[in-house]
Amino acid sequence: MKKFVLFSLVILLLVSLAAPVMASTAPFPDVYDETTQLETDILRLLGVLSGDERGYFNPHNNLTRAEFCKMAIVIMGKGEEEPLYRSRTIFSDVRGTHWARGYINLAVSGDSRIIQGNGDGTFGPDDKITYAQAVTILLRILDYSDADAGMLWPQGYIALAKSTGLSDGLDGIGPENTISRAQAAKLFCNMLRTKTKSGAAYPGKLGNTVSNAAILELDVLAPDGSRVVKTSAGDYKIKNEVPESLLGKKGTIILDSNSYLLGFVPTAQSFNTVTVASVYADSLTDLSGRRYEIPSTAKTYIPSKATDTYGKLWRDITPGTQVTLYYDQKGTVEEVYIKSSSSDVAVVAKNPVVGNPFYSLLGGDTEYTIIKNGTPATLADIRQYDVATYDKAARILRVSDFRITGCYEKAEPNQEAPTEIKVLGQTFKVLPSAVSDVSSFKVGQTVTFLFTADNKVAGAVSPSTLQNTAIGVVTQASGSSATVELLNGLVVSGDPGLTNFDAANYVGELVTVSSYRTGQITLVPLKSSVTHYTLDLVNRTMGGIPLSAGINVFERVGKSKLAQISIDELTQKTISASKILYAARDYSGKIGTLILNDVTGDRYTYGIISDLTTESDINRRVTVKNGGTAPTLITGMPFKSGSKGGIVADASGEKAAGIVELIEIRNVSRNAFRTEGDKVLASLPDMEIPVAKNVVCYNKTTGSLIGSGLSALDAARAYSDTLTLYYDREPEEGGKVRFVEVS
Repeated sequence: MKKFVLFSLVILLLVSLAAPVMASTAPFPDVYDETTQLETDILRLLGVLSGDERGYFNPHNNLTRAEFCKMAIVIMGKGEEEPLYRSRTIFSDVRGTHWARGYINLAVSGDSRIIQGNGDGTFGPDDKITYAQAVTILLRILDYSDADAGMLWPQGYIALAKSTGLSDGLDGIGPENTISRAQAAKLFCNMLRTKTKSGAAYPGKLGNTVSNAAILELDVLAPDGSRVVKTSAGDYKIKNEVPESLLGKKGTIILDSNSYLLGFVPTAQSFNTVTVASVYADSLTDLSGRRYEIPSTAKTYIPSKATDTYGKLWRDITPGTQVTLYYDQKGTVEEVYIKSSSSDVAVVAKNPVVGNPFYSLLGGDTEYTIIKNGTPATLADIRQYDVATYDKAARILRVSDFRITGCYEKAEPNQEAPTEIKVLGQTFKVLPSAVSDVSSFKVGQTVTFLFTADNKVAGAVSPSTLQNTAIGVVTQASGSSATVELLNGLVVSGDPGLTNFDAANYVGELVTVSSYRTGQITLVPLKSSVTHYTLDLVNRTMGGIPLSAGINVFERVGKSKLAQISIDELTQKTISASKILYAARDYSGKIGTLILNDVTGDRYTYGIISDLTTESDINRRVTVKNGGTAPTLITGMPFKSGSKGGIVADASGEKAAGIVELIEIRNVSRNAFRTEGDKVLASLPDMEIPVAKNVVCYNKTTGSLIGSGLSALDAARAYSDTLTLYYDREPEEGGKVRFVEVS
């Protein structure tokens, strides 16, 4: 076995290049692995590596000792000292003409000494670095010594690299094996996440650090004219561009002495980056159709918006956006980072579509995905007046046919060059490419405005050319004002010109929205564009018309607010026409939008129904006790106080849109449950029924609630041999167990 004293015959590390750091942040064209691309971008930002004269990384090439020396010195934050060490000749084979002379001399000198030369006075700068040499040098940078590794080399250092996490992801490499540039990048990134001998985080040696921060927007122009990166921890000035791959990532920011962003080290926490196809209040799906459940309490970061919970911000996530989901140790999403996919460059297909009307947006890219109105599409789905923007990093062409016909209420700063306009009480940003269109109209005229997928004005045409597609639910209405929440989440408002009595009847109604004078709003009750037929969920058709792959499905109860749901949440085989409030075809002729009435039971808040009516109340008041915050609602509907059931508010949030009393099943064994994937089912003699994920559990003996959720069900089953279950409807009608009682 070799002793470490023989380390003088070997040496140092990894991948660095003689070329200067690249100014461009474009991905290396020869790196196809997402993980390797992220690792190389982390090191590029720090100046540790760069590409060759063609901009290639050459991931499979082996590294020399000289290249590794340069990387090691830069990762130590001593790159600026290198010119001071160029004048000395320490090794006979590293003379004044050698490009790495300063880095090598610095690496063997004084406090920076992390390597040694060979016993014969040479260094071997062009020899290939071995794995043992590389991990030894990196551990030395982390302040470990021979005493920490043991006197046997390289075994001691190899074992120390494994125990500290330095060699994570590099199993199977022998000590004497050479390492590729890609393997070297992984080693250096591992080092940035590995604690020093003292237990400190290594990035702290390079500058001031800010932990648990997310990169939200890149290269933004600040009010003072400086270039900044927007993060969840604040804005930081930059000298070099931050690579696109770091957008949406959470980690540690490294700042130099002037508080400029020097580097960024993403956390090693488990995460997943996906492109959104559909988004819901409790989940989202990606382009492959995979669904990701997201708790409403998950912390969510969206560029240019205040940080909040997923439950409050999910409507701001648009299809085609890239989202990074971070998981806790139980595999539950705890944080959501939304990559900025906003673009100020949009193209309107103003002429009848021939070929690709958005070719100029693509910059020569041929491998891209089209998302139209949240649905994967092809060029055959593009129609005249569609609007497109291009997310080059994600290679997503986002197409929208959303438009509003309304009175042009206001222009800022002026009508000749508007940057913002107001219509239906809402202010919208006008893209530079739309200024000529919008400026051809005057304030007070009725205009059809064309919008991007993220609701920016991309064009304007006469209403006689094109009508609007604004559809929504009236959430508030009086004789002088009405508010409508559109299906895409926008909220518009104005004077409906109705009596108070008539206006009140509009609350909760589905309407198309437009306006023809300033401050006014015109509401027209919505009619389906498709004759109602039974919805066949087995064959995914309605009256023989196929459902779109990206169908938008909404549910309500009576006149409650709309809630967007996934088609996969519908467990029935068929849904009768009487339950279908609205159905419309999309641009391809398929069913693209459905609004259903009370088909899942999930809109209700469940618990023990309680009558809160007092002698002074004109109307009855109802709520449910479930250990949470349940609304108190006015109702004229019959209900039995003390029964197990659910309530749902109307669109105003004040009245009950529905009350349901649950069906009781007694003496259910604690063993009458089974798990199927992420579902729990109660297996009963005459049926099998799913248990709601937010099931409410109650202890009758103590008169207290156990809690809600499947963990509360586990606690209830542990408490009693038998349980009483309460469900809302038959399984074939989408029913679930909503309440469990033990005693």
